[in-house]
Amino acid sequence: TSRQTKSYCCITAHYITANWELKSSLLETFEFNTEHTAAHIAAELHRVATAWNISNKIACITTDNASNMTAAIREMGWRHLPCFAHSLNLVVQDAMKLEQDLTGIKERCKQIVSHFHRSAKSSDKLAAIQKQLAAPEHKLIQEVCTRWNSTYLMFQRYVEQHEAVTATLCLLGHNALCLSSDDVTTISKSLAVLAPFLEATENISADQYVSVSLILPLKKLLQQQCCTSYRTSSTPLAELLADELESRFSALETSYLSCVTTFLDPRLKKIPFSSQTSVEHTTNRIIREMTSHEVGSTGIDNSAGNSGSSTQSTEPSQSLWNTFDRSVAESTSHRNTGTDCIIRPNISRLY
Repeated sequence: TSRQTKSYCCITAHYITANWELKSSLLETFEFNTEHTAAHIAAELHRVATAWNISNKIACITTDNASNMTAAIREMGWRHLPCFAHSLNLVVQDAMKLEQDLTGIKERCKQIVSHFHRSAKSSDKLAAIQKQLAAPEHKLIQEVCTRWNSTYLMFQRYVEQHEAVTATLCLLGHNALCLSSDDVTTISKSLAVLAPFLEATENISADQYVSVSLILPLKKLLQQQCCTSYRTSSTPLAELLADELESRFSALETSYLSCVTTFLDPRLKKIPFSSQTSVEHTTNRIIREMTSHEVGSTGIDNSAGNSGSSTQSTEPSQSLWNTFDRSVAESTSHRNTGTDCIIRPNISRLY
């Protein structure tokens, strides 16, 4: 929606070239000046797909979680994958709303930021105090209510500038705006809990590689991080986040796209799955689909090597993935070679 409150819709195509390069092309941006019903959205999607002659080439469509979008995709008969980053945004926002103490601190933090953005006198004084304290000369960041990561950045910047901000407010007689040391401790604990969610959002939002296979492991890793945070610090937000993750993603292992792409990702395979039943169901689904094609020779490619050992060297050494790295290390000595013999030759031919 523009500043003039006009609604627009952008449709982007993501595809792989003959040289296995991932590309993205903006197909069309148009003003949506009719009622945002599922029927109208479906009609526009059909129009654009027909204009580009791709109606029968669409493997999946990703949108936000709005019910009208979901209904429109269903009406078109296309496979739909809700945006994981958007879902994570809702998870964090809903959890933070339920944490009353943090909600109150957040509102007061927003008031502080607004004060410095409105008052040139306060802003100039803050800059002077920053120099005196040898603090980073950064401006405060205001939250954007529709993006949880902006809340994270607002909190992060405030913690960095707490001493300078408090000194400035006190010198200018705005003591009532100041946050206490307990408030800052609460913010710091919340930042520690939320950091993995920021990392997950960045991982899944990449546009240089296909990220759908990361959905299942990221969900599992985030739940593990929340449980660990709650055990070690008893932060209420951690428990609320774990509950929201389970509520929104409890059926994730029934999603065809999430399961198959994760299983076929040589870095991941079956490790992110929470149950052997899901692994077996996914394996059987893949085998059925492969046997429906004329694959040709099924000789085993002995040069494929042990993909488990290579995962450790190629996976980014980030905090969120540390748990997964340990799982990979443990699993390399317990590989199912029988499954490798059945599946690897067929997959190598399909690739």
